[in-house]
Amino acid sequence: MRKLTKDEINDVLKLSNEMQKKHKDYRKGQAFFNSLHRLYPDVANKIRGTDKDPFYIDEKVNECIAFVKK
Repeated sequence: MRKLTKDEINDVLKLSNEMQKKHKDYRKGQAFFNSLHRLYPDVANKIRGTDKDPFYIDEKVNECIAFVKK
């Protein structure tokens, strides 16, 4: 799996924050995963449904970041 640079992760976090502001019903993990998928679908598809997937569990965002980081 391709790993993301610090700048790429920052781009995902920025988009995630924008999504949460625009969509008040989005949870942190949901917004993060959707942002990751929008920017880097190849990486998102590799973690989808794994124990690193933060979509349903907000507390997994940091674990996911650590996993996809270079």
